[in-house]
Amino acid sequence: MNKKFISLLALSLAMSGCNAKKVDALEATSNNDKVTFVNNSNFNVSDNLITSTNNSSDTYVLISNDKAKLTDTLVIEAKLSISNTNEGGFVFGVSDNKNVLENGYYELTYNSSYFSLNSYVIGGLGTNNHNYNFTSNEDINIKLILTSTSKIMLYANEKLVYDIFDYQYQGGYFGFINKKGKVDFADYSIKINHDEMALTNIEIPELDFIYIPYLYGYDYPLREYKEVTVNVTPKDGYEITINNEKTTTKKINLNENNQIEIVASNSISSTTYLINTRIGYNDSFRPYYHKSPETGFCNDPNGLVYDEKTGLYHMFYQHTKTLNSDVKGNKNVDGDGSSDKFVRYWAHCISKDLVNWHDMPIALAPYDKGNIFSGSCIVDTNNDSGFFDDNDKEGSRLIAFYTWYGENWHHPISASYSTDWGVTWTHYGMVFDGSNDIYGDFRDPKIIWFEDETLANGGTWMMIFGGWTQIHIFTSSNLKDWTFNSKCKGFDGEEFIGECPDLAKVKCDDGTYKYVLTLAGEYYIIGDMKKDEANKYYFEALTPAQLLYNSKIIANKSWNKGCPYAGVTFNHEKNNRTIMMSWMVDYLSDYVDDKYWNGYFTIPVEFSISKLNNMYVLKKNPIAEIESLHQEKLIEKENYELTPSSENILKDLSGICLDVDFKFTLKGASKVTLTLLKSNTDYYKVIYDTKNATL
Repeated sequence: MNKKFISLLALSLAMSGCNAKKVDALEATSNNDKVTFVNNSNFNVSDNLITSTNNSSDTYVLISNDKAKLTDTLVIEAKLSISNTNEGGFVFGVSDNKNVLENGYYELTYNSSYFSLNSYVIGGLGTNNHNYNFTSNEDINIKLILTSTSKIMLYANEKLVYDIFDYQYQGGYFGFINKKGKVDFADYSIKINHDEMALTNIEIPELDFIYIPYLYGYDYPLREYKEVTVNVTPKDGYEITINNEKTTTKKINLNENNQIEIVASNSISSTTYLINTRIGYNDSFRPYYHKSPETGFCNDPNGLVYDEKTGLYHMFYQHTKTLNSDVKGNKNVDGDGSSDKFVRYWAHCISKDLVNWHDMPIALAPYDKGNIFSGSCIVDTNNDSGFFDDNDKEGSRLIAFYTWYGENWHHPISASYSTDWGVTWTHYGMVFDGSNDIYGDFRDPKIIWFEDETLANGGTWMMIFGGWTQIHIFTSSNLKDWTFNSKCKGFDGEEFIGECPDLAKVKCDDGTYKYVLTLAGEYYIIGDMKKDEANKYYFEALTPAQLLYNSKIIANKSWNKGCPYAGVTFNHEKNNRTIMMSWMVDYLSDYVDDKYWNGYFTIPVEFSISKLNNMYVLKKNPIAEIESLHQEKLIEKENYELTPSSENILKDLSGICLDVDFKFTLKGASKVTLTLLKSNTDYYKVIYDTKNATL
């Protein structure tokens, strides 16, 4: 991935002053998909021509009366007629169509020598303009495509000018802009997909493609191009075209055409699905089997949840769009102008098997001058919250709870919910304030469904939160109003304090269940959940706090050098397994010039509990699904006796990704070592020390 692409990634830009005319109530309707415009009388609109009056300095906008949602794919085409001194083009992502240029909006214009793409977003998140030199002696055919993956594409005379992402784009009003002189838009066409459920499924086995009924634009980075087979299942009455051929099945060589366009048409309308493939995730130092952000910085995994209705695992995580010189400190990344805040999004990815992950549009972006810090996600199957109704789409009852990090260290717990498989979200607002300091510096809520057969509905919603405060337990029947129950204590009655807490029910080897309370995926306590005389829940510790990972690594503060941190477990896991994923960060970006991402996630591990020396111990193993990545068995040996003088039976093995599984019985050896060689001077050693019982 080159530096030019990265420089185009950050489009989170600031408001700048402009002399704008306010629109009035006059309306005109185009014949393309019945798009209605609010006209400020400086534009004339007919069936095939939009023309603006001549102006010297004021900016005029012809804006739509209806919003394009993030889930829509919006395509605007026109033949742009402009003289040497004039400037005009499109606006989109407009937040207020009554005061268009006074709030957040995007502007894409042409002035006879270059295109200019600018964003003016509420909140003053920095400024960045993107110009592209382009000259033409004739009118220019321009085509703007905005997809549900926050992708912005512009073609000029069929040449690709812009192909970038901007997570700040969340849909909005759209239209035409005249900044200077006289500008005409001839043969204009506007196509917009409004939740038109035209397909039952899209299958592309070679891409492990996941079809989302409410998503019309997909971005699939590949390590290498390949030939794929596209299979489309339409709903009754729809005709399918795949890359301009009327068919429901088509082989496509992505080396020759890396974009797949599927059009579903009936006698009334047509719906377009765009699948953009490109080379990505193949740069140096990229882990193959661990999920990582394509660009930018990631840290805590959030909202790990399985949705039984859709068969999808969702993972959200803390994310910033770009890296700066201080990604590991307390400065902002692509920031808001302050020096003591992070700018955090909830990025979103989905999987069918916890192994192959696919990026979704950004789920939650900063709003009302507050960032989206860590939290959790649940599926509200029975609509306990009241957020949903019978018209909501199947499998679309996701609720996210998170720390809304606002000004003056005020960070209440807030909620947002989704009715379209997590593609778009509606902010409900604060569900827990705590600004009176009774609960201390709290954050990172983890919500679970706690089973209790003594209750009429079989259980209750339970929330724990941490931070620089003791772990607190709350319960709720409606996910909005929360009642304090207790504070968690350790084995000796000590306070259990830390961030990113997690509480999960785990099966023991003897068939019983215990609860595991973890802090940041570093420490854990095994215990029972009980009720006191007032029917309040509390955690009874059965073990001292123990480390999930090697104590020497933790002592050396290697959480910032690759040790797992901030681990949380999946809610509603389909096989009742307890599965954790954690954040890992390497900071190679500090030393490698062309590395534009930082952080990745562990492979999922499954928890189980055993008794060792009469004490409960937590075990963790890679999930069974990891074996689906195995392609061939290179070697297998049984009953092999290894001595210091034995031949190296692995000397002829090599590969980029290897899974080594070995069991050994010690017969007096003090150490067993597995050496992974890159060269004679560059290697890793995995050592089991029998005397100290360390790995």
